[in-house]
Amino acid sequence: MGVTTLWEDTPDGVVEVSVRWRDEDYRVAVENGYFLFVRWNTSAADAFEAPYVVAYTHSDGRSVKMPRDTHGAEERYERVQRMLRRTRTKGQTIDIAISDPEELTEDQT
Repeated sequence: MGVTTLWEDTPDGVVEVSVRWRDEDYRVAVENGYFLFVRWNTSAADAFEAPYVVAYTHSDGRSVKMPRDTHGAEERYERVQRMLRRTRTKGQTIDIAISDPEELTEDQT
């Protein structure tokens, strides 16, 4: 079993984020300009369906729908997958830690 997470900063004035995961929407509170979505006891199959933001709710009650992948998560995932395919040899395991995914450039993949 594992843990599925999504966390990001939000635009000014956002008090709640709607996150979609596995065809369900979850309302997540924003604290100090950030939100954290967490689901415990997830299966290995859940790793192939990442949660994503579908809407921001502002303090005035206005809801703004977001297009999928507004923060480049799918592109970053693909860059990491390419890096793994290029560097992995048979029987080798790789540990990856990226402190800021935005800093992963094409040269590093």
